[in-house]
Amino acid sequence: MKAIAIDDYGEAGNLSMRDLPDPQPRDEEILVRVRAAGVNPLDWKIRQGQLRSFLRLRFPYVLGSDVAGEVVSSGMLATKFKAGDLVFGFSDPRRGGGYAELAVVKQATAASKPESLDYAEAASLPVAGCSALQALRLRLLATPGPRLLEAIALAVHFEDVDVVGQAIEQRAGEPLIAEDAGPFVE
Repeated sequence: MKAIAIDDYGEAGNLSMRDLPDPQPRDEEILVRVRAAGVNPLDWKIRQGQLRSFLRLRFPYVLGSDVAGEVVSSGMLATKFKAGDLVFGFSDPRRGGGYAELAVVKQATAASKPESLDYAEAASLPVAGCSALQALRLRLLATPGPRLLEAIALAVHFEDVDVVGQAIEQRAGEPLIAEDAGPFVE
């Protein structure tokens, strides 16, 4: 398969397209034919080596966590999806793999792709969406009284979380109150 990989930590110039063996899904994983991949701050932090103290990579390493595509095959215990299902999800950062024709995703971190989203839209959601959801849950559990969501983007350090937060606000019908969020929230 074609993949964009790195052979060591460094700058974006270290990324290169190459042929690599197809990944194989483990027991509770699915193999996804990638139609779109998201790009997150997590990816460049991994590439630059900012997370190497607790995230040890095996090189060559294929960057990318967020993917959307169709299921090709499943591991022995992965029964939630079947070949041909349209999904989006994120891969384990220790394994990476989103910037490739095929990626492995745990079935627990995948969901059916809504028909209303194209592949690029679906691939933009997993990491940012889970970060926003986690911030919402933490804030709502920690704050009695009105639902105050302050500094979501700052708290989770993702520039695109404010977009997800606004979408959640529209669905919930409650105002999103952001304080001290810097340039990420208007």
